[in-house]
Amino acid sequence: MPSGFTTRPPFEQAPADLRAAIEAAVGSRIAGTESIHGGMSPGPAALLTLRDGRQVFAKAVAASMSSESHLLYLRELETLRVLPPTVPRAPLVAGVEHDGWVVVVTEAADGPALGPPWRSQDVATVADAIATSAALVDLPTLAPAIARMSDLDGWRTLADEHPDRLDDWERARINGLVEISDGWRTWTAGRHLVHLDVRRENAVPHGDAVWLVDWASACHGAGWIDTASLAVDVLASGHAGGHQVSLSVAQGLLAQLPYEATRFVVAVAGMLRCSSFLPAWPVLPTVRDRQGHRALMLRPLVERLVSR
Repeated sequence: MPSGFTTRPPFEQAPADLRAAIEAAVGSRIAGTESIHGGMSPGPAALLTLRDGRQVFAKAVAASMSSESHLLYLRELETLRVLPPTVPRAPLVAGVEHDGWVVVVTEAADGPALGPPWRSQDVATVADAIATSAALVDLPTLAPAIARMSDLDGWRTLADEHPDRLDDWERARINGLVEISDGWRTWTAGRHLVHLDVRRENAVPHGDAVWLVDWASACHGAGWIDTASLAVDVLASGHAGGHQVSLSVAQGLLAQLPYEATRFVVAVAGMLRCSSFLPAWPVLPTVRDRQGHRALMLRPLVERLVSR
């Protein structure tokens, strides 16, 4: 299981009445379960084989487990209900709200999530999926990017409030890091569909393409955001060809985008670095280490971007 992820309980441990509610929603009894572990929610997830022959993916969480995850699942259901069929996503089969639980049930993809590590063909396939999604504008009900993004003022927060936490490399460049990141609330705005959580765990092969999954953070914003996020994850998660290849692939993705995408990557690095100092999150006890590691992995790219 990747660092920073949680251990899910087996789906078989879900309450019997919740399983019955799922069966009623999908219109078939559950014949078999294959529990899936890992992720950023403490609730169970599984591939469910139904008596009618279908296979679906289900993830569930109770508000008592994590009120934040519960809210995110409800938000994802709202988003999946308005996404048009052209969006490369796992189609929604059913949404269940029962006795403090919420369950998202989608069609099952052909394969597990991509990586680790990234491979160039997978990067290209995900980039194509992102282009298809980003072509959509003015979808109803979606919030603006600023309402869904993490605080991207990390470099300014460290500079103003915690300069002692900066290492020598950061201290020598902090003015440039802050200047490049400033204004993100303005330059991330836009009308395009944005997934906002593009990473290898959220890209699953299906046929000759991929589905983007976990749409809880979907919003409308600048059309380049998801491609820039892909560049971040390629470098932070690694490429099969090694670090220099991952750096080259990330730079290649950014080279196609406006300068604001460069600013976004620098700001994300600051957000990760600043977040790594926050108190541990009980649901994801190692997530702060993960954030610190990803910030460090982005440094070679950030150094090149800041020195441009």
